[in-house]
Amino acid sequence: MSDKKDKNIKKNSKKISQDLVERVGKLSTSLISDGMENSRTMNYRIKPIKGGMKIQGTALTVKVKPGDNLYLHKAIYKAEEGYVLVMENGENQEAAVWGEMMSRGALAVGLSGVVLEGFVRDLADIKELGLPIFAAGAYPKGPTVDGPGSINTEITCGGVKVCPGDLVFGDDDGVVVVAPEELEDVVKKAEAKLLREGERIKELEDGKLVPDWVNK
Repeated sequence: MSDKKDKNIKKNSKKISQDLVERVGKLSTSLISDGMENSRTMNYRIKPIKGGMKIQGTALTVKVKPGDNLYLHKAIYKAEEGYVLVMENGENQEAAVWGEMMSRGALAVGLSGVVLEGFVRDLADIKELGLPIFAAGAYPKGPTVDGPGSINTEITCGGVKVCPGDLVFGDDDGVVVVAPEELEDVVKKAEAKLLREGERIKELEDGKLVPDWVNK
């Protein structure tokens, strides 16, 4: 439900089906990006804080004043299992907006992960905790906690529009975003490309060096 005390906090969007989320998790961001013809792929600065981290789930969006994280705190405790917290921060480079205690809170409520346009701190601790976090880097300076902000409104993160309820998927290559109404089609295209790549690998193993399409 919406927060009656704060008109800037909207209700959470419907979660994407677990079946689709699991199918996405068997793919890669590169395949999904290709399935969308390379649209809605976040810029290269947004990366996992630790190699091997993978994130997929339904977007819970947060917009904060650059260098402030009050509404990130509010969003953590509005979240549920299966949601990914995605933040617009105006590409702020003056302060970290996420750290160890926020990670512990996010794990306690069951968040699937966090995508931040800005910086984190307490890097060693949050790596050890294991919550998938994608961010622009690490920086020790802390934020203000004053607001204003909003939750579950359209935002921009990493140069990409993100709406509440979108599918958010990240791996070592970066982060992609897919609208729920497009997801089934995008996943089918990505799965088909994965199959074609498997067939090409088999051709190479069998000694066929030049693929047919090269000479068309």
